[in-house]
Parts: sequence; C-alpha cells; structure tokens
Amino acid sequence: MIGYGIAGVLRTLLVYPTYAFYPTYISVVNLLQSLHYGGALNHKRRRYFWMVFGAIFFWEWIPQYPFPLLTAISLICIIDNGRGTFVRNLFGAGSSNEGIGLLSFSTSWTLITQGSPLVWPLQTQVNSYLGMLIGYIVLTTTYYANTFDARSLVFMSTSLFGSDGGTYNQSAILTPDNTLNKTALEAVGLPRYTSTYAISMMCYNFSFGAAIVHVLLWHWADLKTAFGGLRILRGTNDIDDPHYLEMKKYREVPQWWYILLFVVALGVGIGCSYTTGKALLPWWSILLFTALSSLLAVCLGFIMATTGFSIEIKNPIQLLAAFIHPETRSYQTLAMLQDLKLGQYTKLPPRATFASQMAGSRDRPASPAYPVMISIVNANRAVLLDPLGTRVWSGWIIQGYNSSSVALGALGKELFIFGKPYYLVAFAIFIGFAFPVPFWLAHRYARPGSRVARAARYINTPIVALYAGYLPYSVNGQWWSCFVIGFAAQWWARSRRPVWFKKYNYLTSAALDGGSQVILFILSFAVFGASGNAVAFPNWWGNPANLSVDRCALTDG
Repeated sequence: MIGYGIAGVLRTLLVYPTYAFYPTYISVVNLLQSLHYGGALNHKRRRYFWMVFGAIFFWEWIPQYPFPLLTAISLICIIDNGRGTFVRNLFGAGSSNEGIGLLSFSTSWTLITQGSPLVWPLQTQVNSYLGMLIGYIVLTTTYYANTFDARSLVFMSTSLFGSDGGTYNQSAILTPDNTLNKTALEAVGLPRYTSTYAISMMCYNFSFGAAIVHVLLWHWADLKTAFGGLRILRGTNDIDDPHYLEMKKYREVPQWWYILLFVVALGVGIGCSYTTGKALLPWWSILLFTALSSLLAVCLGFIMATTGFSIEIKNPIQLLAAFIHPETRSYQTLAMLQDLKLGQYTKLPPRATFASQMAGSRDRPASPAYPVMISIVNANRAVLLDPLGTRVWSGWIIQGYNSSSVALGALGKELFIFGKPYYLVAFAIFIGFAFPVPFWLAHRYARPGSRVARAARYINTPIVALYAGYLPYSVNGQWWSCFVIGFAAQWWARSRRPVWFKKYNYLTSAALDGGSQVILFILSFAVFGASGNAVAFPNWWGNPANLSVDRCALTDG
C-alpha cells in the first residue's frame, strides 16, 4: 500500500503525459480492445488473435517436449558435439547455467518472449543487444583470465561456493538465530561467487547508478516542471495527452486519497515492526528506505515508462541493506504505475481503477499461484537445490536470493567493503554514476542533428550496463532469435508495413504469449513433473540422452 500511495502521487509525472507510454502494456491494450469492441475490424482482429493463439499452442509443445534441440539451435555446438568446454561456455544455451549462448537460436516462444521483441521499441532492443555483445566479451575474458580465481569453479551459477569448489556450507557459519558465528567462519572460510555472477552483480549495480544520473540529465526539464512549486502534489500539471483528455469526463481520484493511503500504510508498517517487543526494523530505517523507494520510483519509473525496460534494483538495495536494514517498495510502485496507465489507455474510470487496485492488494494472498508453487517445489526439491539445474527446472532465482541473504546479510563487511574480495561489486554503484555523462555531454555540445548527437541520444547506458551482465543465468538460447524478430517487427514492419504493424503487431505478441503459456502450464503438470510424475520423451538425436539438448555439453544421461 505504501508503493500504491507513491504511485498515485506520481501520476502527473509518470502516467498522464504522452512520453509515459509503457510499451510493454500496448499488447495488453490491443488484446482488451479487440475482445471488447464490436465492428468488422475487431471481428477480424479477434479471429486473427485466436488463429495465432492456436498455432503457437500446437507448435510450442514440439520444442518443449519431443524436439528440445529446437529451444537452442547452435551449429557450432552440433559440430562440437560436447567435446569442448570453451565451446560449451561461450556457445552453449540449452540447459540451465550451461553457457551464454553466442549465436544460438530458439524456436520456442516461451523463451523468445523474455526479450519482448515485438513489444520493446527498437532503441530499447538495440541497447540491450549492445550490452549483450559487451557481455559476451567481458564474461568470457574474465573467466579465462582467472579473475576471482574463476577457473576453480563452474562457469555459471548463482550459488555460493566454498574454497574446495563445492557448495558452501552456510549452516556451519550461522547461529540458530541466523547471525554470524565468527569462530566457525574462521574454520570454514569465506564463500565465493562464480566470476560470471560477480561480474553480473557489478553490471546490475553499474546500471542502478547510471539510471539515477540518466534521468537527472535527460529528463531534468520534466522533473522541474512536475516538482516545481510542489505542483505534483496538487496534480495541476497541464497535460495535452489525448488519452488523458478523454479521461476528464470521469471523476478523478484526488491526490489526497493517495497521500492519506501512503501515510496510513506507513504508520501501520512502523507499528507492526514494534509488535514483538523488539523492533524488527527501527522507525528511522523504515522512513529512510521509504524515502529511497520514492526517489527510485521516479528514476526507474521514467525508464520503464519511456523504454519498457525495468531496471533491476535487487543487488544494490541488498548491498545497502547489508550495512543498514532491508526495506524497499520501488517495484510495487512501478507495477501500480503501469496499471494506472492501463486504466488510462482503456478509459476505465479512475475511481474504479483505484478500487480494483486496492482490492487486488488485499486479496493477493488468495492467489491460486501459491498451491501451484508448493506442488512444484515439493515435487522437484532436489533439482531446485542443485547449483546448475536442468533445462526445465532451475532454482537459480531463489539460489540468488539465498546467496545474497548469506553473503550480504551475514558477511557484508567481510566481502564487500574496500579491500575485501568483492569490494568492486559495491563500488560499481558509484562508478555507474559516470556512465551517462559522456553521452549527455556529446549530445549537448555536438552540432544539433549530427550523427554524434543522434548516436549519443540513442545510447541508454542503464540498459547497456545491465544487459552486459544479463547472460549468466538459466538458459540463453533465445537472444539471437529476439534480435532477428525484434528488427523484423520494430524496424522492417514498423517502417515498411505500418498499417499491419498498427493493427496486428502487438496483438500478435499477446496471442503468442497466451498460447505458449497455456500449453507450457499443461506440459508442466502432464509431463514435466510439476505434480511429481515426470514422463520423459524417448531419446533420439533431437532429444539426446548423454548430451544437453543443444548437444553442447556432456551429461550423466
């Protein structure tokens, strides 16, 4: 609720203006309009939607089940056939934590949609691909240069490792109340990260620092207009967006509703922290991180609203928490801002949107996703704990949370302050502050309209920095397909087939997402073991027994 209060106050800055168009929601709006409105045009669009939905529904099970080679097609891996470790690390992509997937292509939309190639603007995609290009070079070079003693560990994993290269025994260094046992730490030793994960965390922190300065430099005029004279609190900005003008026929939600919600929720949060007799979080910590969340909501909200890209804040916030206390709600705020924009696009009365979001926040614990999660975790516990995982199941996200809770929560000062093994991970935030400055200066002082000025304007350093460290996770067979589809849609179709693009591009994205998610849900419980009973497809060349699905790594099969 604190995040919702912040989101409501920021409407005049991050919801109403035309520049805040949230590209990732356009496909949702297209779908809702096609299903809701009548007329011959929408009848054609509905028919088109269900045709694409059905086509991907019947296709997706092929790469996912009988022919998994199609999830990561790499000619280099097929030729190498699992013989070379270097080939696996650089070109492998079919299994979790196998490799970073250079020149690997996928035909599985379940994977391809992670790059949002039909939705993200071309500028966002170009910056992400530029970051990945840097990542291919940096991640491979640092590993083979033995940075962080990398060669003694696996190439990719988010887990913590001990000095022997095995999984770190975190239970041995923690007391029963999960505080650090320094005597045990001296015996066990400090944990280690894989070099790719350490570099990835640095890149995420570069991105975080760059995002703050990027917004201050490139959007200072918008910030000054919104916050000058505290106009944002009164909601009196002059907005000429056509969607906003149409919404004026409805009764608006006053700013004081959101301010009151924010104050009440903040008070409840502070009160709940003192209900156990010992403060779970001191009041000053809650106020500090709530203020930080508000600042981040402005900076990250600008980037999400204009590019569709969501900057990761997990690593930098956990670093701050390692030295203070954890508590942030920036992502809740960003989610609420997107929903408010969806309400504006679909001309939903603002007070109905307010009521719906309040009800959704209240009823979230009743979500059916919880029993599904419990079923999956109980049935696949062993593989979810494995530092590598499989192509179907991997616990890399939760392993990352666990690594952070131990390394940052208990060992922050032992690992991340100046002079310690991973101090550059923490200082990357401050280094990132400098990333946007050269491009902003080049744009400001180059001849207006020149190639230098246009190129400097085109580069979005927070996106480039984050995607430089985006690859060392899970499977990576989809990114080159995203590259091809992204340029085909956002450059060729947008410029050469604008009528088709406007009518069908985003609707195609919604249909592909819907059909692939439905069949994947069915496959998860029918054959992948989400309910405890996995049914393996017979092995053949496209589903090898002793190789990863892209034939790039030897397995125990």
